[in-house]
Amino acid sequence: PCLGCRRPRLPFAMRSVVVLCALFALALATELPAKGAVGYLGDKIVQATGSGYVEAIADLQTGVKVTSQGSGCDRGSTDPWCYVQRATVRLDPRSTRSTVRDEDLLALMGDPQHLHWVFVDKHYFSCMDSRQTEEVLATPGGDLAEFILALTVYEELTNNRLSPEEVSEILIDFLGPHTKKNYFAHCSDTDALTLLQDDVGAVQLNLRNPPEELRNKILERVVVPQNIGDVHIRYMVEKPDEYYTRPQLVQATIQAFYELLWQNHHKIKLNVLHGNASAIAVVNVGTGSECFSCGLAPLVAPKTNQEEILVNHPDAVQLLREDLADFIARRCGAIDVVTLKHRMNVLGSLQLMSTVQRMANNLPFYTVTFD
Repeated sequence: PCLGCRRPRLPFAMRSVVVLCALFALALATELPAKGAVGYLGDKIVQATGSGYVEAIADLQTGVKVTSQGSGCDRGSTDPWCYVQRATVRLDPRSTRSTVRDEDLLALMGDPQHLHWVFVDKHYFSCMDSRQTEEVLATPGGDLAEFILALTVYEELTNNRLSPEEVSEILIDFLGPHTKKNYFAHCSDTDALTLLQDDVGAVQLNLRNPPEELRNKILERVVVPQNIGDVHIRYMVEKPDEYYTRPQLVQATIQAFYELLWQNHHKIKLNVLHGNASAIAVVNVGTGSECFSCGLAPLVAPKTNQEEILVNHPDAVQLLREDLADFIARRCGAIDVVTLKHRMNVLGSLQLMSTVQRMANNLPFYTVTFD
């Protein structure tokens, strides 16, 4: 090497050609699937050889030949849909070596031409739990955790600690005319419910409608970590230094949720899960640019007759965070909505990583993208 020497410059025209070639190569690298990637194309499950999808490795088991004509989405329908040309599966290179075949994982996700699409701003987010049999949009902790995330960042940016009364008022306002969401969801499970039942001295406790005389005691004990059935929210209380949360804020939000549940608020949804989780993989569900621009995302069932997977919708949750940031900025004032959303994304990613490491550290981590 020549230290301090000046390298000769290429002529302008040649430099332009080099730059254009580099950009063209980058575009190709972006568009073409990586060698070995598995995905749907038309009515085949195919595998990439490095120059595109050319090798069919299995027929789709739908019984219907799909031609995949057209593009775009239906914005105005009450039963929205989006054209999907392909679905690709990628294993995170840092992930544990997987014993799950890509084609089997695709089969669990379902035929991309027959996905159930929903408008993200009108649908609730469930928790990231493999025991759910219904099709869901999922994020760690569901709607409740995302609401806690927004309030946590608000407190950080304003150096203002919200009181339990303020938390309750903000939640009520968010669930008012502002939101288009059909429900606002939170998960628990039968193990936590049993512990809570013993804790408050109840028999066959109905958490959706407990006896009036037990409600104050339940509010005190439902925020104790062992009685919180959603592991992500439990960690928010148990490990505030790792999750950058204020436990009292998390607990106040949980209590506000249950108070609205007992008031029969029409948008509050509690999902109590049963049995033991036995996920075989963590799956990020990605949405192509056209579907995403329409505000759509596909629902996925974490538990099928074959296997269980932990489902996360990182693209779709961006739209929820945008909505929450806009609401908090207008409702509480003295805060920039762009900064709020950016901080929510940063902290949300950190919290996701912490939860996945704790509950699924030995599982393979996939991204399945429908575009």
